[in-house]
Amino acid sequence: MGATTSSQASSAPATTNSTPSTAVSTSTTTSEPLNPMPLQVEIVHIERGEEEASIMATVIHYSIQFLEIVAVGLIGQYLLDQIDPRAEEKAHVRSTKGAMIKRLKKLGRDYVDPSTFTSHEMKIFADVVAPSEVMVSFDEIGGYKDQKERIIHSLCMPEETRAVLYNSYGSMAEPPKGILLHGPPGCGKTLLAKAIATECNASFINLKISHVTDKWHGESQKLTDAVFSLARKLAPTIVFVDEVDTFLRDRGMPGASMESATTGQMKASFLSNWDGLTSGKTERKYVDEDGKIHSTQIPFEIVVVGATNRAGDIDEAFLRRMPLQLELVLPDLRSRTHILSIMFQKMKKVPKCNPKDLAKLTNHYSGSDLKELCRRAVMERVMDVVKNNAKPRAVEMSDFQKVFENGMAPAGTASVNYKYKQKVADALKNNGVVGGMD
Repeated sequence: MGATTSSQASSAPATTNSTPSTAVSTSTTTSEPLNPMPLQVEIVHIERGEEEASIMATVIHYSIQFLEIVAVGLIGQYLLDQIDPRAEEKAHVRSTKGAMIKRLKKLGRDYVDPSTFTSHEMKIFADVVAPSEVMVSFDEIGGYKDQKERIIHSLCMPEETRAVLYNSYGSMAEPPKGILLHGPPGCGKTLLAKAIATECNASFINLKISHVTDKWHGESQKLTDAVFSLARKLAPTIVFVDEVDTFLRDRGMPGASMESATTGQMKASFLSNWDGLTSGKTERKYVDEDGKIHSTQIPFEIVVVGATNRAGDIDEAFLRRMPLQLELVLPDLRSRTHILSIMFQKMKKVPKCNPKDLAKLTNHYSGSDLKELCRRAVMERVMDVVKNNAKPRAVEMSDFQKVFENGMAPAGTASVNYKYKQKVADALKNNGVVGGMD
């Protein structure tokens, strides 16, 4: 009994001692996973936030720099527009793209992309005339049968005939690059140039020297270059220069040294573009609506037509580039009869007189003089209608007689000695050697 009691007594403390140790171990086990885990999650969260803030700060920094660059560029462009005296003109040109597309369609050049035009070409584009707008044909020009035939055989041949000639004679069958029409005033030089554009279905650039002259340095040369670059895009093209002697005057004549450097540079640019390395290409490729590439052969690329009353004043370098030189003299009796017949046909009330009889009374009359004669005769009828309240009637020979009695002096009388004056001028220029027009 005593042993048993002692053993139980001895075992009781053991049981009592084991219970606290178990409690301690349990508390230690539960505290280890709870304390470090929230700390670790919090540290990771802080690191990601700093990284995102750093990235955002970098993005904002470079965005601000980009906006500063854009703002500086816009401010600079604004200041340049304020300084540039042609800013409004350039802005107007950029805003007329829709009108240019319609204009190109009327010219029959709808395959040309207007977005490729420079600002200088757009300015020259205002001088382009469509063949349908010229409304002049060779049939409406009286006389000059030989001159019209030479032009037709040189420029206005059918495509099949031109292909046969090109295969037979090569580049020797190509049309001339320039045509010079010279003669007394009022003989139809400008009218003949318009008829060339109509018959050849070519774009017609009525070049005015004032349109290629600019007060700003370098702009005149750029405008001169634009004439030919635009003409090549719209080829075939006729570039018509009226009174060409005022622009292409002989550089060796007295007073030529007084020309400005700008004028000399314009002439040099005109020559280099006229007969440059890229000139004379008559093959054109274009893309249709389906994206297919087509090739076409045009009769010519650019032909410069000049009209002048003083052929002897033109520089030799320019005359070389106008090998086809046609003299339009005062019309003879047959030509005057033809001209009067054409003018009579344009009146709804045909004049009651014979054109040949009237032509016999108009010696030394140019084509322009004959037109003015008919206009004055019609004005006699107009005065009768206004004053006497009469009905309009056909013009008669008596009306033309009144015009003669009122002293109409034809401009052609001042051109009777035209060739003689030119020979004298050539003799003075060439140290006594008579030459020039003959």
